[in-house]
Amino acid sequence: MGKMLMGRGVIGRRGAIGKETMGFGYILLLMIVGVGLVAGAGIYFGKEIDFRKIEAAEITGRIMQCISDGEVALEKINAEDELYKKCGIDKKVAENYFVIQVKKEGKIIFKWGDAVSCEFEGGKGNEFFPQCSRASFRKGGEIIEIVSGSKQSLRRGL
Repeated sequence: MGKMLMGRGVIGRRGAIGKETMGFGYILLLMIVGVGLVAGAGIYFGKEIDFRKIEAAEITGRIMQCISDGEVALEKINAEDELYKKCGIDKKVAENYFVIQVKKEGKIIFKWGDAVSCEFEGGKGNEFFPQCSRASFRKGGEIIEIVSGSKQSLRRGL
């Protein structure tokens, strides 16, 4: 009988240790979930990231590539429609969120939006003005200048 009681006592102690370690695991799990919630809220409500300058540079690069590769002929009457199709620019998005102007030898070939806002020095630090990108290159001895700007609104803090 002595051996049986002794055996039960050992089993009982091991079971108690198991309950204590489960409590530690539960607390650890709660801490991980809490840190995840705090990090998620911080990312969602955190500082704004302004991608407008990057978007403007991307659009400028696309248009420059299309014109320099000869995919779009600026002399055509429907050059604007050709630019939308061949450069992969969505017309509705471009008209609502971008300012784009293409000049050939100083003469405006076509423009979307008001590129004058890209000329203002005070607009560079102002979040309500478009962030602009410029590029110029030679094609066939003529200078082609592209100005594009993104005027998408930023997410404001709540």
